[in-house]
Parts: sequence; C-alpha cells; structure tokens
Amino acid sequence: MGGRVSSLHEAAGLGKHDIAARLLQSGAVLMAEDTNHWTALHAAVSCGHVGVVRLLLEAKANIHKLTEFGQTPLYLAAWRGHVKAVQCLIDAGASVGLATLDGSTPLLAAASEGHDVVVRLLLHCRADIDKADNDGTTPLHAAAGHGHAIVVQTLLDAKAGVGKITLSGDTCLHAAAAAGRDDVVKILLGANVGVNATSNWGVTPLHKASIEGHAKVVRQLLRAGASVDVPEEDGYTALHAASLHGHETVLAILIAANASIHATTKDGRTPLYLAALKGRVGIVRTLLIAGVKINQAAMDGSTPLCAASEQGHEAIVSLLLKANADVSLKKTDGTTALIAAAMNGHATVVQLLLRANADATQYSETATTPLHTAVMGGHALIAKELLNAGASPDAPDVTGVSPLMLARELNDASVLALFPEAAPYKAGDTLLHLAVHRNDLAVLNLLLRAAAIEPYKCNKTRGTPLTTAIRLGQRDVAQAIYSAAHAPFLDVPRRDIKMEANTPLGQKLCKATFRSHPVVVKTASDQLQAAAIAYEIEVLQLCKSPYLSELVAVAGQGTAAPIMALKRMDGGSLRDFLDKKRLGHPTQFAITTLDVAWVLANGLADLHHNGILHMDLTSANVLLCSTSYIRLANIRQTSAAASFWTAPEVLVATDAYDYAADIYSFGVILTELETCALPYSGLALEPSQVVLQVRQGLLRPDAAASSERWLRQLTDECLAFDPRQRPNINIVVDVLEQQIARARREVSNGPRGAESPRPATINDADTDAPSATDGAAGRPLTSCSVSTVALALQAPHAAKEESAVQSMSEEALDASLPEIVPPSSHGLPLPSIKPTTVVSSKTSCAHCSAFNSLADARCCACDAVLDSATTRLQALLERIVTAQTKGVVLDTTIPCPACKASSGVAATACRACGEKTVDDEAKLRILVDRVNAFAMTQRPWLGR
Repeated sequence: MGGRVSSLHEAAGLGKHDIAARLLQSGAVLMAEDTNHWTALHAAVSCGHVGVVRLLLEAKANIHKLTEFGQTPLYLAAWRGHVKAVQCLIDAGASVGLATLDGSTPLLAAASEGHDVVVRLLLHCRADIDKADNDGTTPLHAAAGHGHAIVVQTLLDAKAGVGKITLSGDTCLHAAAAAGRDDVVKILLGANVGVNATSNWGVTPLHKASIEGHAKVVRQLLRAGASVDVPEEDGYTALHAASLHGHETVLAILIAANASIHATTKDGRTPLYLAALKGRVGIVRTLLIAGVKINQAAMDGSTPLCAASEQGHEAIVSLLLKANADVSLKKTDGTTALIAAAMNGHATVVQLLLRANADATQYSETATTPLHTAVMGGHALIAKELLNAGASPDAPDVTGVSPLMLARELNDASVLALFPEAAPYKAGDTLLHLAVHRNDLAVLNLLLRAAAIEPYKCNKTRGTPLTTAIRLGQRDVAQAIYSAAHAPFLDVPRRDIKMEANTPLGQKLCKATFRSHPVVVKTASDQLQAAAIAYEIEVLQLCKSPYLSELVAVAGQGTAAPIMALKRMDGGSLRDFLDKKRLGHPTQFAITTLDVAWVLANGLADLHHNGILHMDLTSANVLLCSTSYIRLANIRQTSAAASFWTAPEVLVATDAYDYAADIYSFGVILTELETCALPYSGLALEPSQVVLQVRQGLLRPDAAASSERWLRQLTDECLAFDPRQRPNINIVVDVLEQQIARARREVSNGPRGAESPRPATINDADTDAPSATDGAAGRPLTSCSVSTVALALQAPHAAKEESAVQSMSEEALDASLPEIVPPSSHGLPLPSIKPTTVVSSKTSCAHCSAFNSLADARCCACDAVLDSATTRLQALLERIVTAQTKGVVLDTTIPCPACKASSGVAATACRACGEKTVDDEAKLRILVDRVNAFAMTQRPWLGR
C-alpha cells in the first residue's frame, strides 16, 4: 500500500548515488512505495539516473513492479527516452512486453514520444511491433499521430503493419493527416498505406485533413489519388468539412480538384448551407464565386438564407441577398427567413430582409406571422420594423390569436407601446386559457416556453389554465401545463419551514409557511412514520401528476425525522364537502360527481402507470382547493387499517392488495358522491359487522337510485366482489372521458331528452365475464362446424332452421352467467355487475377457472393448454351469431394474406386470387381484436 515519499525515493529521484547507497546499508526499505505506488527504482529510471538504477538493481529491486497505472520501470524509462536506463533494465531481465492498464507497451510509449534510439533498442529485443493499446493504437499509429517521421520510418523498415486500424477504424494515415504532418504523410503514402481507407464512420484521411485545415496534406492526398467526393456515413464530404470549419485555403484546393459544391449530406445540407449556418463569410464568398446554387434547401426546407437569418449572421445574409437569394422560400413548417430572424431577435437581419422585399405578412404553416414571433420574444424594435412594413396587428394564427392579443398577454411595456389599443381581456382569460379551451397542444407548448407567460394566473372565476384543462378532461394539456410550470421540490433546512402555532390539522399534520407560501407539513414521531413520509416523498418525486398532492419542500430527508411540506388545500376534504352538501349547508365549490371522479381516476392512472398503489383511497384523502381544484392525497406504502373503503379480498388478506383494490375504493367513493353519505351509514350495524359482511361478499355500498345509468354501471363494475371482474384504471378513464365529451355536447346542443334504451353491444374484453357458451358455465362448447356458423352469419334466420346452432334469448343468456355479487344484508338484491352482453371474447380454463382471451392457446394463470383454435373459433362464431339476433353487426370476413381481399371466415382459399387463407389461430386473433375494438366504442354503460 502506498505511503509518503521515503528518503530513498528522494535520493533516487535526485540521482544521489552515495546517499542512496548509505540508506540501503542502514536498512532503508528497498521496495517502499509512495502514494502512486512508485518505488525508488521507478524514480531513478524516470529521471535517467543510471548509476542509482544499477545500485538498486544490485540490491535486487523488483524490475517488474507496477505503479498505480500499471507502469513498469522499463515503461517509464522508455517513455522518458533514457536509453542507458532502458539498456540497463533490459540487461537485468526486464520484460519488454509488459503493458500498462490502458494497454500501452514501452515500445508504444517510446514511439509516441519520438525516442527513435529507444524504439530501435526495444525492437532489437524483439518487442511486438504491432502490439496495440486498449483503443487499438499501435506504435506506428502513435508515431504518425505525433509527427515523428524518423520513428515512423524506423517502424516501417522493421515491417510494422501499415494496415492496422484502431477500434474506431482509423489507419496510421488517418492519424498523420489529422495531425497535419506532411512529412509523415509522404512516408506513409510511399509505403502504400491506403489513401482512401475509411474508418468505422466512413471518414477518410482527406476528411481528417480537411476538418483540421491542413492544406499541404490535402494536396498530398489528392495527388496520391484521394477521392475528393467520398461521403462519410452522414453524407459529409471533405468539402462539407472545410466549409463547416471555415478553412478557406482547403476549400479552394478541393474546388480546384473538382469537388462537388452541390453535394448534400443525408439531411440535405450543402457546403453553402453549413457555411451560412456557422457564419463562415469567406467560405460563402468563395462558394458564390464558384457558382453554387444559392437556394438549394436542406430536407427540412431550410435554405442557406434561412440558416444565416436564424443565427443572425448579418454579413452572410447581406452576401446572399446581393446574390439574389429568394426571401420567400419556407421551411417545411412554413418558417421563412424573416420569421426565423424575428423569432431570434436579429433586428439588423430583419431590416436587411425587409429591404429585400421580404413579405412581412407571410404566414407559416401554423398561420404565425413574423410579427407574432417578434411580439412573443419581446423584440420591440423588430415589431416596429414589421408594423412599418405593413404587418397587421390583428392577423390571427390558426388558433385565432393575433399579435395584438399576444401583446396584451405578455404585458411587455416596450411592445405594448406599439399597440395603444391593447386593452386587457374583459373575462380575465389569458392566452393559456384560450389555448386550453381550443385544446391546442402545439400553441400551448409555444406559449409555455415564453418567459412572460404566467401558467398559474387565474381568470375572474379563479380558474387557472391547469384547472380549466382538468375540468375539460384534457389529460395531455393538463400534463403539459403542470410539467412546464411545476417547480421541483426543494430540500431545505428545517428553519426554512415556519410552523404556525396552534394550527394542528390532525395527527402529525399542521399548518406552516414556506417562503411566504401556505403549506401543510407532515412530521414523524417514530420509525414507521418516518418511513411512510420518505416513501410518499419518493412517490411524489417520481409521479409528477397534476392530480396528486403537490410536494413543495422537504427537510431532514434521509434522517430519522423527515418532514414534508405540501401545498395547502384551502377547501378541506371531499368528506367535509359531502357532509355540508348532505346537511344543506353552503359549500365553497361547485363540483360534480364527474369532476371528482375524473381527477381521482387520473390520479390513480398516473400512480398505476408508475407501478404504485394508493392503498388508502377514501373521501377524507381527497382534498379541495379554490386554486388547485381537486387533489388525491396521502399515498401509503402499506395497506391502511380495515375500513368501509377496503376491498373484500384485502379484508381477508392484506397482502392481496393490488390495483383492483384501489378500483374498489374508487367505486366506494362514487357511491358517496351520489348519496353524500358515508358508506353503510343507513344500516343499523356495528362497523365490525359491516367489515365482516363485506369480507364475506354479503354487503357492499349502493349507488343512489337517481344516479345516471352509466354511473350506476361503472360503480357496479368497480365494486365487483371478484377483483378480476373490476375494470382497470385505463378503462375507467376512458369511460369518464367519454362522459365529459357527452356533457360538453349537451351544453352545446341543449338538454337531452329521456334516456334512450341501451343498445345491444359487444362487451369490453377487459371486464367481461364468461358467456353462456364458455366451458366454465357447466356446458361444453357446441359442436357445430365453422362453416355452419359462417352460414348463420350470412343468413341468421335460415341458419337457425338448417344448422345445429342453438341461439339463446338475451334473458336466457343473462340467467346462465354466474352471479359475482351476493345479495345485500338487508334482503334486497344488489344490482348485478355481470355484463348483459351477447358476445364475450373470453373463456375460462378447465383446470384453474382463470379467465383467458379466446385468442390464447395456453392459460395465463396455470399454463394449461386450452381448447384447440378450431374449437375456440367455433365458440366465438356462435356468440356472434347470437349477437346478430340482437342487432349487433360485426365483420367476420378474413383478409387474404396475399391480395388483402376479404373472404368468408369458413373459406380455405381467397375468392379473388386463390391463395390459401390464414389458419384458424390467425382467424381467431383477427376476430377477437374486432370484438374488443367494437366493445371499446360500444360499451353499454356509456349512456350514449
């Protein structure tokens, strides 16, 4: 283990032979190491003190001792070029092949430093001439790259491999060309090193020399036959490289060698485009003289003029305009040179373009004008120039937003001075509000990038853009606003969180302020509570959701007593709100069942998407706020104590808590939203009796009789006793989203009349129970053939008379389905949550009774082999036949794999081209997909 520098080290490093000898005689530790694991021998050879080296070798110093980086004494001597020390070590038996940790040998080190005598000495001792380091660099590469011509010649004379390449595919000529050593290049070309050799990325030596601007080497390579227009893997030629890096002499040489001045990279960029982009005035002038196509655009439609305008290169813009560059050309997104210059605040470029008759009123693809972009960026001088050139302050973009409206929103005094008529909006809506109402994510993202936009600014009804987006059911818009506006939580000292005296909100919960903002603080008094807080901090950090509590700051994170500060919700809990509503007391908020359900469902969706369970979803853990709307709070790491919101299976075993248990709790809250009462509050039962009966499946909450049909059905599905029958959260969100859309249509079209009868539909595959034709129902699948069922699909009434298909009435089908929810304890049957459908895409396993898709060949639970594809296809076709009697039409034709023409499901060959049709397994997958897709659009409880 290394230590401090010893006296012997110092003597060896200074070449003090006599002192070193006396130290050795007095018992100095010969192999003592310093902090870099150097011994006295390393120090002596590194400085070339041969007398001390011999002294140490006579004392039996270890000649193969490695330093921290794996360097032997011989390596250090070779690297420093100490010939006598190298000879001394070799005579003592030092190995010439030992490499350092990065694979470098003494020969490579000597070649890299240009020590020709040492190189010859090592070669004489049979050092491996082509031994490469970990990057594939050989001694010849190293000597060439460092410009050591004599060493290069020595290595070539010793038959070094000229074709060796590094890990990146470079030859020794690549290295010499990049270094600009024309003498080395001349030697290597004389040794027939490939002049057009390409690296792993297609780079040639000519590319290397052009990138670095080595004109003399470029001439050498061209005279040796280098191909002037060879592109590397992205399409860049040597001329592109010279243009990009501004090497005018190299550019002239390449043009004289007939390099293509119109060559394009893979993304369509020409040498002129790159020079204009990088501001290379001399390059642009040379290319213009050479007759380059001035308006040749890249693949995104950007011209050299547009690139120079965007970057503000005034001299280049002037040159291009004098050469008659077209100012009207647009990029694929509709951006002109004028819009690009205005967007980036380049006032002089804007003036140059306007003098060249650029159209100040020209629109981009989003109907954005140059004036829009100037106002958005707060560029008052540019806005003034554009207005003087005829730009209209009232010209709307595709969302209806004009420059005048932008000026109002941004409230920039210098810009507002140009728009005297820019009065504020009467309704108090900001541009973000308007973008939300239009559901325009593109415009919204543009606005959110503007520094002057206030994403949390309220309108006159105290609605922020975020709460407006949530109310309108716009998930993507809400998330975009939250992601852009939400500041990451701060880890701060405890003193920064100011507790308010005598303001407890509950156990370990109190009011506080953080940097003048009201917050609620959670504290811990024991290890379990500390772990719970740490977990909730981790969850809120991972799951950045506008539907969950907002974490503002933490203190003591990682300690035994962490605290977390959450944004204070001034409206209390949902339970408080419902109690007031039930008692007829005035409430602060006007929220509906759909409003709350939407927020809770999306909060759960964000949690479940990240693999997180809530585990304590109750109305008391749903919080309301006048500005932050509705938030889901108090996420737990372990299941809460048994309560009226706990799923039956969790009451049986707490480790049974999964996503379906959260869905059950959500269903309980749905009943509260409609009744305003606590679950089971109308029953004369002790809480323990309620829990017992729920656990046994004898009791569950009821939705209000006055609830809308879609809500009753959704509630029933969520409260299914069998967790496998509950919908996943994505299905719930989908249902609620369609209800929000329906509610908005009703607002637009006026109130709807009486509720229409439920249409006959195909049930959603994710929430289906087995149908009457499933084996699990106690009857085998019917034995009718696929062709007979296909006939029934074409003519259902005739098929009933001619085939063995036995259609069931809807009532009979319903009666055959298993009851999932037992009758309630007060004698009245609860609404059945079994799906009243005519087609199911599921079957059950005969071994374990688990539900599987009819498209599955093996059970998802026990891996048992299910019925054959033909049998499962027959079962599905029978269900579709029954569905036809109820008015449901489902396409059962199968596309030809060759010509895509459709044939009947029973066909074995395409009626159009005669090609063999797909097998029953493939037919089954096609039909199951159609059943599920139809179910998603025609779910019976959508209330349409």
